Amino acid sequence: MDDQQLLRYSRHILLNEIGIEGQQRLLDARVLIIGLGGLGSPAALYLAASGVGRLTLCDHDTVDFSNLQRQIIHRTASVGQPKVASAQAALRDINPEIECIALPVRADEAQLRDLVAQMLVMLGEDPKRNGLLNTPGRVEKALRFMTHGYQQDADHLLNGALFPMEYDEMVIVKDIDFFSMCEHHLLPFFGKCHVGYIPNKKVVGLSKIPRIVDAFSRRLQVQEHLTVQIAEILMKKLGAHGVGVVMEAQHLCMMMRGVEKQNTIAVTSHMLGDFRTQQQTREEFLKLIGRGRIRE
Repeated sequence: MDDQQLLRYSRHILLNEIGIEGQQRLLDARVLIIGLGGLGSPAALYLAASGVGRLTLCDHDTVDFSNLQRQIIHRTASVGQPKVASAQAALRDINPEIECIALPVRADEAQLRDLVAQMLVMLGEDPKRNGLLNTPGRVEKALRFMTHGYQQDADHLLNGALFPMEYDEMVIVKDIDFFSMCEHHLLPFFGKCHVGYIPNKKVVGLSKIPRIVDAFSRRLQVQEHLTVQIAEILMKKLGAHGVGVVMEAQHLCMMMRGVEKQNTIAVTSHMLGDFRTQQQTREEFLKLIGRGRIRE
């Protein structure tokens, strides 16, 4: 496969995943993201085949391609020289002039890994034994991923996704999977989110609603506050006649410890505008989401 074929191949994959704007941001930032699974290789091929001469490497599991440059500035990670050398050797087959550099490890990431190692010792484990050697790093990455909502700007997610339209019937996106972390015990809670709104001369791109749910759920949360945050940001940005949000979740802090009730589901709701003041509107919404039972 020659350079042009590689470029077309990688452009095709990235176009489906991150869109034209995301590809341009990737080129402008000249950042090669290692550790993105199915996206890592196409991103590398695209950058190399596009003639970029210098790449910055970061090992990052939570890249938001729509806001790439800002996120790289504020969220960097360690790659390590073996990964840099391996990536550079592979990419030079495509672009002999390419140069790769690694972002330095952030002090707070190293500190977090040290804290995880200390915690293992306090729990009676040996972080130097074979099975736990890389555990502090894995836990640090997992925690970063599960709380990456702190690096996402909900206002920014909706910018450019609001469209004028004369439509005054209810719009519903239901059964949105979400995962969050209980701020009391740092244990996961997860389930389904159902969002409805009545437009007021503008609608939002449907994919933005799950993104808003993710932006707030990927933080330390309580379900009640999470429900309110989602409803209020949509009401504020859309200027809708009304917004309704219902969330149903299972909480590991109730299942694994404490009362140990494995089949308990917590349901929260927040209704604004017509959803709060008009009983008929509220009942229509609840009927259309079918009460949103979590399916086994």
